[in-house]
Amino acid sequence: MGMRRFSSFALIGGVVSLVVGCVAPILAMESAMTDPGAVSVIGGAGAPTYEFMIFTVLDGWPFCLMLLGGCLLITGAFGLIFRKTAQVHMSVPTSLISIVLAAVGGVGAGCAFMLYVIGAFGEVSRHPVGYPGCLVVGALALIAAVVLVGAYFKLRKARMSVKGIVIDVVTCLVYVPSFFFLFAYAYEWISGSVR
Repeated sequence: MGMRRFSSFALIGGVVSLVVGCVAPILAMESAMTDPGAVSVIGGAGAPTYEFMIFTVLDGWPFCLMLLGGCLLITGAFGLIFRKTAQVHMSVPTSLISIVLAAVGGVGAGCAFMLYVIGAFGEVSRHPVGYPGCLVVGALALIAAVVLVGAYFKLRKARMSVKGIVIDVVTCLVYVPSFFFLFAYAYEWISGSVR
């Protein structure tokens, strides 16, 4: 798969993810208004209601889709707008590794954050599965990150480019927040279903 095709898939995936993330709260509001006993408030369907639907009613997953969609949209648009730069300095394998490295980094950061919060409040005993689970997943994320960085430089050595490395690092940094929030959502969903 070439960079142009990769960028097109990223752009399409970004648009789909962004649209689903933006439309889901609107559909949830419409559904809530059709429930028996629902009270219509004039002017009540503004930004605060939309935010309430995203983070409370839908538990935040539309926000995760919006973040991921925005990242994919940026990746796809960059590859298509700056086609020559992408073809000369980038490759699909190194771009995929930088995205997977962002996923591993987001999961690792999420584990570190959860471990810090649980430890800071002295609630290790209240999280008999979550605390050791975060330790194991965080350690695996660290090992995966080291392996991915090694694989990245092995692939990058064949097509060495400072501009390409900078683009891949920026790509990785742009994706980390979306994977962090995806991990946080998954952690809350799993811990909610275990209770």
